[in-house]
Amino acid sequence: MIVCILLFALALAACGDNESASRRNMEVKFDRMDFAMGNMENINSGFGPELTNATKHYIALVRKYAKDSAYNIAYVLAYRGEADRAFEWLDKAAAYHDPGLATIVVNPLFANIHQDPRWLPFLRNVGKAPEQLAAIKFDVKLPN
Repeated sequence: MIVCILLFALALAACGDNESASRRNMEVKFDRMDFAMGNMENINSGFGPELTNATKHYIALVRKYAKDSAYNIAYVLAYRGEADRAFEWLDKAAAYHDPGLATIVVNPLFANIHQDPRWLPFLRNVGKAPEQLAAIKFDVKLPN
């Protein structure tokens, strides 16, 4: 449920509805909420010439949760169009066996890097390339 609320909030923010996104994020009460809010702020604020409070907050949260949330950091960077940094964090997510990688193929926040020449090799590395997924055999037997 928490992941659904956070993804919905990210989608609202991506559409420019920051007020609704903030309300959705307030529904979630747990320690990593600050991390999620840091993601939200940075998706929409951008890194300007001055170091904004959101950016400072983001940097502190990355330091605190880097190992546990590498996948999340990667999708924020991918959404922002920062492909090099996104792939750096995807490599960390793979090294840490981040469970978020299970959803990488369907996560729309990675759309900005789908055309990057590193995308398919990375998917192959984590066993999520289209040909790898297509090769999975399903033998479903329906009950009589």
